Amino acid sequence: MYDLQHPAKLVSSSVWAQTFYIGDKIKVMCYACGRPRPKITWYNDNEEIIFKPNMRVTEWWIKKNKVKSYLEIDPATEANGGEYMCRASNRNGYDQKFISMTALYPNV
Repeated sequence: MYDLQHPAKLVSSSVWAQTFYIGDKIKVMCYACGRPRPKITWYNDNEEIIFKPNMRVTEWWIKKNKVKSYLEIDPATEANGGEYMCRASNRNGYDQKFISMTALYPNV
């Protein structure tokens, strides 16, 4: 049986320019499809987010060829401002989206 292969493609994502208040909880999402199922990787200022104390990445497989991933930052700090990238990739290709996040100080 012929099995079609498709490059990774981001089909849905969060707003790609955000401001946040220091101390807020931030949650951004990427949703991708492809064959084989893509892997989603998050980057901050061109550095892969592997482990950072206030950041967490979660991923869910949806059906055979779809995946959803969230990047959660809690609590957000001034250092969490910057450029973020969500990259979906599989052996047939990749797709990526950028988000610019700007920190604001809460009104006291």
